[in-house]
Amino acid sequence: TQCTVPYQPAAEDLPADFPYEQYISSGQPMFRAVGCRACRQVGYSGRAGIYELLVTSNNIRHLAQERVGTWAMKQAAQDEGMVTLRQDGWTKVLHGRTTVDEVLRVTKGDLIK
Repeated sequence: TQCTVPYQPAAEDLPADFPYEQYISSGQPMFRAVGCRACRQVGYSGRAGIYELLVTSNNIRHLAQERVGTWAMKQAAQDEGMVTLRQDGWTKVLHGRTTVDEVLRVTKGDLIK
């Protein structure tokens, strides 16, 4: 918090899967990490986890027994409400807990949904 700089990115400056409409409606600024003495010039201090949890519903169990591909399994899980690592990262960006650059660094893009 000591060396973050608020900014308002344009939609074209963000990844395609970033929830830009949610960002605009929140009215909250986003932040860039700059670096200072407190964070040893890296722009980040401490750790925050991003999480993904697949709950094994009857449908997911059936898909696993049928040995469907991982893309079909992921699509079914997302249809049932699973939040991916990338989506959880975007939520933390929207709440000011991390930056777009950091989420891009530690996750890969979601190709479905």
